[in-house]
Amino acid sequence: MKIDPAIHAEVRERYAALNLKPYGGFINPDIVPVEKGGVVVDYKLRYCDDYLGQMLEYGRKYGIL
Repeated sequence: MKIDPAIHAEVRERYAALNLKPYGGFINPDIVPVEKGGVVVDYKLRYCDDYLGQMLEYGRKYGIL
């Protein structure tokens, strides 16, 4: 595969400016219902930035033990 070095450098520079962690793609958002008068009217997505914490929470919630 041939990659244009100038474009590659530009993409890396733009990505670095976002200040994202490399494993962000593996973190799932929490879906939080928004209620009004006891009725769900919307949902909000809440993103955490702690992969290990999310996996430990999943283990507590959904684990077999």
